[in-house]
Amino acid sequence: MALLGFAACAEPAPQPVAPAPPRAAIVAGVAPHHADSIVALGDTQRTLFIEKLVGREQNEAQSLAIIDQVAQENPAFVVHLGDLVNDGESSTEWAYFDRLIAPLTTRQIGIKPVLGNHDAEPFAGLVPPEAQQRFPALGRTGWYAATYRELGLIWLNTNLRGQQRKQQTTWFEHAMARFETQRLRGVLVFTHHPPYTNGEGRSGHPYVVSAIVPRFLRSPLSVAMLSGHVHGYERFDTAGKAFIVSGGAGGPRVGYRVGKDAAFPAAYESSSSGPRPFNYVVITDRRDHLHCAVKCLEPHADCHAGLLEEFDLPLLQPAPPP
Repeated sequence: MALLGFAACAEPAPQPVAPAPPRAAIVAGVAPHHADSIVALGDTQRTLFIEKLVGREQNEAQSLAIIDQVAQENPAFVVHLGDLVNDGESSTEWAYFDRLIAPLTTRQIGIKPVLGNHDAEPFAGLVPPEAQQRFPALGRTGWYAATYRELGLIWLNTNLRGQQRKQQTTWFEHAMARFETQRLRGVLVFTHHPPYTNGEGRSGHPYVVSAIVPRFLRSPLSVAMLSGHVHGYERFDTAGKAFIVSGGAGGPRVGYRVGKDAAFPAAYESSSSGPRPFNYVVITDRRDHLHCAVKCLEPHADCHAGLLEEFDLPLLQPAPPP
């Protein structure tokens, strides 16, 4: 996976998990496993102590089950959609994260994250030192881009404020324009905060809606925007583009507004307004389209034989070189 030079503008006891791997394994690059597939997942953070006091879920065991399953998928790499930990300042929580992802790092399956609000808020939206040590591509501000198998990939930091936010917006526009000059089949954009959600007590992020989505929708190359933050699963279609929310890797789950109460028409419809199953998305490159399989943990009424839903995203076919 080639990282591109777009960053010029940037500057209580856990459930038992495996021993932490060496730090070098976490920093290591992507290994060529199943080079036709990647996995996207979000929100592996543990439930905060204050959340436990008000009865929110504690899902450390489910997080570990998700990571174990993803390791068996053997993808080329994993995109983490943010909220890796519940407190970006806590070395204890980062050590827990290291142990949690050991099934991936011991197989040399790389993780390419965006930052969530729990990761970045203590640092005014910038990249915490613990994250920089583990994921150097984040740099200081948390936006970066790469190409992979004739796909453009963009990671954005939706926690930024003020001037850094403006710089990221300009960088994003330039990154999209540069991708549009290359022989690519599509572009995927990764954010923590989604532009659309029907999650109870949640709303689309104003910055993503106003500054990111318009340029994304204008591009003939853009295929899907994947986000976390809302702890469950959702999918929306706008102007032929997919907006996927996969925040189901362990954070305490939310309910949903459905039917006439929904804020946005959903492409994925659940059978109830209750919490959705723990999940991750396997994205497989089949040359003329991306096949997306949303895998889930049972038992749950919406999870059938480990699958929540499947769908395809069409890709362009690049013109042959002159």
